[in-house]
Parts: sequence; C-alpha cells; structure tokens
Amino acid sequence: MVFAKNVWEGIKVIEPKVIVPQEVIDILKAIEKKIRRDVEFSVLFKGGWTEEGFKVEPEFIIPKQKVSYASVDYTDEKMAEYIQQGYVVVVHKHPSGIRSFSATDEEYINQNFDCSLLYCDGQITDARLRIKVSGYIYLKIKPQVEVIPRPVNLPEEQLKNIEFETYTYATYRKTKRLKEVEEDICDYEYYPEYYGYYDIDDLEEEVWSVEKTRKKKPTLKDLMTDPIDISK
Repeated sequence: MVFAKNVWEGIKVIEPKVIVPQEVIDILKAIEKKIRRDVEFSVLFKGGWTEEGFKVEPEFIIPKQKVSYASVDYTDEKMAEYIQQGYVVVVHKHPSGIRSFSATDEEYINQNFDCSLLYCDGQITDARLRIKVSGYIYLKIKPQVEVIPRPVNLPEEQLKNIEFETYTYATYRKTKRLKEVEEDICDYEYYPEYYGYYDIDDLEEEVWSVEKTRKKKPTLKDLMTDPIDISK
C-alpha cells in the first residue's frame, strides 16, 4: 500500500519516555530527609506530554496520607480535585532495596494517574504511563526514564587553572627495547602494548643493568624489578 506524502504531515511518533528534572528528585530527597524514617510516602506532581515524551514538572503537592514501612494510604478527600488541577503524576517511595512496583501499587495507585514513578534509594527506579484508548479503556506502558540534570554554569577562566601533570616513563615492549614515553599520566591505560611503566629518574640505570646481563630466564627478583613478557 502506498500513501501520498501529505498523509504523514503533522504526525509525530515518539518513544514512551518520562522526563524527570533533577529538581523533582531533590524535592523527594528533601521530604525523605525531613521524615527521617525509611517508610513509604507519596507526592503528586504536575506533568504532561511534549514532543520529547511525558515531562514531569517540579510543581507539587503532598496529599494527606497514612504511611508505614509497607504501605501508603491516602486520606485526602481532595485527590480527584488535585488531578483535575493538573497533578497527574504520582510518586511514591519504597523502603530501601524494593525497587519495583508491587501488585497493590499497580491496582490501587498507578491506574489512577497518567504517570506513576517509584522513588527508592535516592532515585527513580520504576515508572508507568497510562494512555487513554477509548472511554474507560487505558493502555499501561512501562517507559524509559530520563533524568535531566540541573544546568551548572562553570567559569571558563577558572577551569584553566587546572593542569594535568605529566611524567616521563621507561618501559619495555615485546622487542625488549627500552623506550621513554612522555605522556599524560591520566592516559597511560591507552597503551596496552607496554608491559610496565617505570619512573625513568629512579629505575633507568637498574633496568639497563638487568637487560645487559640477562642470559637466562628471569628470576622472581628480576620480574619484580623488570616485568618483561617471557611467554616467547
């Protein structure tokens, strides 16, 4: 079947994804710190669909609730009103280590909100999206979660004050030739062809001495001083 090109104009197909600003997680951490107990609790946030996915907004409300180490029960009579006001994202916390929604969560919490997030161990560990199909029929989807970090403005002039220190090393290759390598110490792991690195100022004479006198298989003492590949 072939469609005319104009059939697809204005259509935007996106992957199921929940976009969570870091500020939202910071709010949850602040609440957790104030409670000072590893119990469940729930917070409602505003949110909605964008061209990038479902975006959670940092505007929130804490409904009345009774919590324990295993449950959160809403006692607020304004829950329906909050949803009508745009608080369609529910986040609830699980005790440490319980990083997935329970069957109770799915049945009594998640089905009532467009977006459900699980907060555990300082991060979002599970998520659900509810998409209306028709009438009272909704499609439940497990989306990806993308956390957007807070923007940080770093002064470029001050960053220039950080310099990497460099060192000179002596090392053996498979040819057993001593070679000096001038490199950034932070990048030495990118040279897998070298068998060992030595401070040339301290070991140059000793390494050359071992190389010139070697007539047999190295001893343990030699290997500790001069780790050469002896497999060939």
